Amino acid sequence: QALPVLALVSKERQTGKSTFIDWLNIIFGNNMIIINPDEISRDFNSSYATKNVIAIEETLIDKNSSVEKIKSLSTQKFITVNMKHVSHFKLPFFGKIII
Repeated sequence: QALPVLALVSKERQTGKSTFIDWLNIIFGNNMIIINPDEISRDFNSSYATKNVIAIEETLIDKNSSVEKIKSLSTQKFITVNMKHVSHFKLPFFGKIII
């Protein structure tokens, strides 16, 4: 089932957003990755292509292309994995995104 992107938002600091993501990382272990916002706009996606939970930490996304890529990732059934020095290949994609 395609789930919406979960966005943790608070005007105040120290409300537990990063702590919640760290807790999820403990639960999901190798099935989760925490990435920086600039990693979404890069061409190489092998770091998060095989993960079930993708957390984008401390997000302020200014680029429209990054927003469109997140929207695309949230609805994709397959992902083309792009690794350095390796041919592209396609995998089923089950990733859920938390911002």
